[in-house]
Amino acid sequence: IVEDGLPLGTTANGINPAFTPDGRRVLFMADAPCPWGCIYPKDIQQVDLDQPAALPRTVFASSRLGLAAFDLSADGGQVAILNDPSGYNDFSLKIGDLTTGQLRDIPTGTLSLQQSRPRFSPDGREVLVQVLCVSSSGSCGWVVPLDGSPARRVSTEPALAWSPDGSRLLIAASSDSRLFSVRASDGLDPRDLATAPGRVLSADWRR
Repeated sequence: IVEDGLPLGTTANGINPAFTPDGRRVLFMADAPCPWGCIYPKDIQQVDLDQPAALPRTVFASSRLGLAAFDLSADGGQVAILNDPSGYNDFSLKIGDLTTGQLRDIPTGTLSLQQSRPRFSPDGREVLVQVLCVSSSGSCGWVVPLDGSPARRVSTEPALAWSPDGSRLLIAASSDSRLFSVRASDGLDPRDLATAPGRVLSADWRR
């Protein structure tokens, strides 16, 4: 971790780093003990940049769930966790509260979640996930409301990111490397954005 060219601290084998909104902490996935077979031996750990000499602190441990990927909410208070405790691609979605350390299950019905980073909506009320498309055996973009409302499909292609205002979603076409956006509410009104020189697996939509 470097600021203005000066090292603030170091960590080994950290992936998926995410700054908190105040820029004072970094969350990341780090190697952890492997109690059941080394499928997802990762913890979510946190580095306090005000105390760079301090060791990273585990905030959610892999002994409680098989951590496959996570996302930090815009307000820095929650993490959306894709987990697979069985190690057999049987993914589920959890929300973790960084203040209390509590985890709660988010029902996804019969949806077959796929290995990908879940993405919080800007307002923190919904999470974008990838789900197995029965028709194509690829990934479809779905939005899961956190208030218990039914999940909705927004694309028959992978949906990668929210627009800054949460009104639209970035979609990556698997057939022709085309990037376009759709309305987050219903997946309609497609608008072309760009083409990429290959398959797009991850993206962010910044202001």
